[in-house]
Amino acid sequence: MGFKSSKADDTTKDAQRAIDEGHRIFVLQLRAGMSMTASLTRQVPGFAEVMESVEALGWVLDKSTFIIHNDKPSAYLIYRR
Repeated sequence: MGFKSSKADDTTKDAQRAIDEGHRIFVLQLRAGMSMTASLTRQVPGFAEVMESVEALGWVLDKSTFIIHNDKPSAYLIYRR
């Protein structure tokens, strides 16, 4: 399972709202719809598209961390302007 195409659009709106509100930091959580029991070497569907949509607004990825909860990976991405 991957992200719907609207996921990047929704994230772009949130990132733009953070800019409009004067924030210099934007924190994004991305959850993968795949299990860690799957191959660990495949691309995570939708992550690149969402990240690119945020960076297109001028945000720069500063830090990231990843967790696995209930066998599902999540990324926490901290962007700065």
